[in-house]
Amino acid sequence: MGLQFKVSRRINIALEDRVTMPWDEDLLDGQRWAQQIAGSPVLSAQNDGINYLSLGVNFNLGNKAKSVEPLYWLNPLDHMFNEMSYPRHMILPDPTLPDSDGDGITDQFDKCPGTPMGVAVDSHGCPLDTDGDGVPDDRDKQLITPTECQPVDADGVGKCPCPDGCGSMAPACGSIGAGSIIFTGSSSSIAPSAQAQLSSLAAQMMANPTCKVVITGAGNSSKVQQQRSWDRVNAIIEFMSEKHGIDRNRFIFQYGQAGDPNSVMYRSALPGEEGPANVAPPFPNLRRN
Repeated sequence: MGLQFKVSRRINIALEDRVTMPWDEDLLDGQRWAQQIAGSPVLSAQNDGINYLSLGVNFNLGNKAKSVEPLYWLNPLDHMFNEMSYPRHMILPDPTLPDSDGDGITDQFDKCPGTPMGVAVDSHGCPLDTDGDGVPDDRDKQLITPTECQPVDADGVGKCPCPDGCGSMAPACGSIGAGSIIFTGSSSSIAPSAQAQLSSLAAQMMANPTCKVVITGAGNSSKVQQQRSWDRVNAIIEFMSEKHGIDRNRFIFQYGQAGDPNSVMYRSALPGEEGPANVAPPFPNLRRN
C-alpha cells in the first residue's frame, strides 16, 4: 500500500508500506526453528515475515517547457477545461447579426426586408397592420377598420354599410383616434413616449365626454401571455384614470386577443358597443409589474 502527495509540478512525496508474509517459510532470516530441548532456548515456531516502510521524495527532471510531469498527475482534459474557463487561444469577438433595414429584426428572421426607417414592425419584421386590412399602419388612414367594413381601399379606408343618408355623417366619436401602445420584454410599465400618446387620447376623450374607448390587449398562447395582456390593459386604464382623471367606466376592458403580444390597441367604441370596465385577472399568481 502506498500514497503519493503532489507538492508541485516538480516535487512529490511518496509513502509506501510493503508487507511480505510467505505461506510456509521460516528461512527468510537463514534459520529454522527446532524442537524444544531442556536448558537450550530455540527460535519460535512462527513463519518469517518482512515489513518494509519507506518515505521518499521524488523530483521530476527535465525542461518543463518541453517535457510534461508524470502522466498519473496529469488529466489529459485539463488543457481543454482551462481554455474553456480562461480562454487564451479561443478569444472570439461578440457575434454581430446583420439587420439591413434597421428595424430590430435580424436579416435571417426578417420576413419583410427593406422596411422603411421608422416604421413600426411586428416580431417577423413586417410593418404593423393593427386592423388586419392589408394596409400597413404607416399608410393606413383608418387605423382600426371594422371587419364588416372591409375590404378597404389603397388608403386603408373601408366602406361600412349604413342606413340611407348616413354616408355623409361622421360618427359621433370619430374624433377619437385609434392607435397601439408597444411594451417591451415582460414589463407592463408604460414608456414615456407611450405616456405622451395616452395624454393625447385623454384630451380627445375629454372633448367627447359621451364616448367610450376599447382597450384591447393581445397574447393568448399561454397563461403567462394572457396574464401579461391583462396587466398591460389594466396599467393603461389605471394610468388614464389616475393621471388624467378619466372615469374608468368609459373604458371597455378586453385582453387575451389574437395578435402581437407586445402591443395593446385602443379605439373608440362603436355605437351600442358595451363591455366591462374591469375584469378579474385570469391568473393572479403570475402577475408582474
